[in-house]
Amino acid sequence: CARRAEMLEQVANVCRESAEVVECAVVDVRCADQLRDWIDNIVATAHIDLVIVNSGKFGGNSAGDELESQASALDVVDTNLGGAINTASAIIPSMQSNRAGRIAFISSLSAIAPQADAPAYSASKAGLSAYGKALREFLLPFGVGVTLIHPGHIDTPQTHVQNGPLPGLMSAEASAEKIKQGLSAGRSTISFPLWLRLL
Repeated sequence: CARRAEMLEQVANVCRESAEVVECAVVDVRCADQLRDWIDNIVATAHIDLVIVNSGKFGGNSAGDELESQASALDVVDTNLGGAINTASAIIPSMQSNRAGRIAFISSLSAIAPQADAPAYSASKAGLSAYGKALREFLLPFGVGVTLIHPGHIDTPQTHVQNGPLPGLMSAEASAEKIKQGLSAGRSTISFPLWLRLL
């Protein structure tokens, strides 16, 4: 699911090359009721093994000395953190009942090392990481796993508009492969590039 139907359909077409069934929905994760209705429809007929929570919006400061606007900052937090909480809240009851499943949160290395050019984005991802860690402990007795993913800079439209430096920039394909390998191994944390994480 995503907000932009055209881009969503592009992703779906790639998935259809290897998946038997692909279903799409235009859903805004900030709308808790809309999101819950969509997930309830899925769990009524299917078992969800993995949810990848990748709601993401990037604001950031302007090229000059002007701080990002308050409205933009709050919108970023509402999408990146609030949207993730809405998603987890909608799917967790089903996973608890099934005593199985995994939720993967796409956070960021900026959660660990906040970026001066993106204060709200950094804060939203730090909050997401804290939320995911707390959920991991809460869901452990139910057999539900939580994976926190901390990527560095990925070559996407987000990095095309970012004003700050982009050390360790990786392609989307290489990043997806690292995430796929980590999830397949059931890892609780996936961080890359490793040298940037260590720094």
